[in-house]
Parts: sequence; structure tokens; C-alpha cells
Amino acid sequence: MKPMMPSLKEKKRYAAVCFYNPALTYEDMKEVIKDSFKEMFGTVGYAKARPLFLKSGDSCIIVRVNHQSLNDLRVAVLNIKKTGNTKLLAQIKFVSGSLRKLREKFLK
Repeated sequence: MKPMMPSLKEKKRYAAVCFYNPALTYEDMKEVIKDSFKEMFGTVGYAKARPLFLKSGDSCIIVRVNHQSLNDLRVAVLNIKKTGNTKLLAQIKFVSGSLRKLREKFLK
């Protein structure tokens, strides 16, 4: 079997999403983003984005998405208002094409 050409591989973007509520755990942040994304774009849109959640810091999480779905992720993050009875404020701090560059910018 021939290897896949580089131009046919999925292009990814990494986004650092920060929450201004220190009480949230990694699992809570992941569920809030996932629910918001599915609410805005449905299960098909979520599947096309192929998000992958990576643990980052105390109140931040790194999300990898398909490059065509980056704007969808931005809209989903802006749509996050609350979870349960807790009001939330979420913001995308940095976006990068490589995880290494994102961590270099993010940790400074």
C-alpha cells in the first residue's frame, strides 16, 4: 500500500481555550466545549471537526480541530455561557498549526 500524499492529509489547528473559573476540572471543560459544539453544529459538524482535547494547565485546555472547523470552534467557545448554575466565561487565547509552537507561546 502506498503512503498517503502530504497534500491529502488532514490539516490540524491547535487552540488554547481558557476558562475564567478555577473550579472547573479538565473533564468539565471538555464536556462544556463538546456540548456547546454539538448544540451549535450538531453531531455531524462535531464529527467533521474531529476535536481532540489535550490537558494543559489549571484553567486552560488545548483543543485540536480540523483547519476548516476552526471558526466553528471559535463560535462554540463564544457560545459558552454557563454550566449547571455556574456562569462561565471562555476565551481562545492562541491558535497555532503546531502543538510545539502553541505551547511555546502559551507558557510564556
